[in-house]
Amino acid sequence: MPGGARISFNCVDSSLSSLKNCQSYINTGMDIATHVALDLVESFNDVEDVDSMENVMLEYAAMDRELNHYMRAIEETVNQMLVPYCVAAASV
Repeated sequence: MPGGARISFNCVDSSLSSLKNCQSYINTGMDIATHVALDLVESFNDVEDVDSMENVMLEYAAMDRELNHYMRAIEETVNQMLVPYCVAAASV
């Protein structure tokens, strides 16, 4: 696109990559919380302890869901912004 505006999404791509790393940390946290909850159930611990771990697991699930929605929204927004530039470049 000679003379046209160029948009660089390198920073956005980098941020999305970092968010995907965060997602792996969330998954690891969920795995750990699940194992701890199972250990608590197997050792016949207090119901309050098991409920507490269940709440932690629900929080991890909510974080994972929200992060997925956020990343998908960013990707869709970037794609929508790129479409006019791809069409213009193809017509040159």
